[in-house]
Amino acid sequence: MRFIIAGQTGVGTSELVLRLAKLTGSEENTLEYTALAFDDITEEEMSLPECEGVIVAVNLLEGPMPGTREVIRRAKLGQIPVVGIALTHLDQFLAQTQIRHSIRELVGWETRELLSLYGYTDDAIPLAELGLVSGCEDSVAAFRDAVLAYVKK
Repeated sequence: MRFIIAGQTGVGTSELVLRLAKLTGSEENTLEYTALAFDDITEEEMSLPECEGVIVAVNLLEGPMPGTREVIRRAKLGQIPVVGIALTHLDQFLAQTQIRHSIRELVGWETRELLSLYGYTDDAIPLAELGLVSGCEDSVAAFRDAVLAYVKK
């Protein structure tokens, strides 16, 4: 299975791909992840590469940005399902904010609202808040498992 991890430039898509690729498991040989930032998609190449699904990466410090909207729009045009929402940089977010829970909840809600504007209305799409530093492998593994379960349902 091939998944595209896409988002606004700088949201940690490459780091998330590296974390997912390092995980071991019975299905790892069949899973492939590709990082794709909004800036990587040219106007001439309107569609996303073929894959089983798109995982939308959103930086918790920034929230959904214009590039996030464009990735979702292009996934919809290519009829590619959104199979996960990764709210990244949890470690940096926790270090820099005081009103943690409310903002984390708001960023997740905003992202789901943006998805619903493009017809992705399934509230069962896995959403995870992920730190992308050492020691966060368990949460990344749990997210991978939730995405795989969602795809197989």
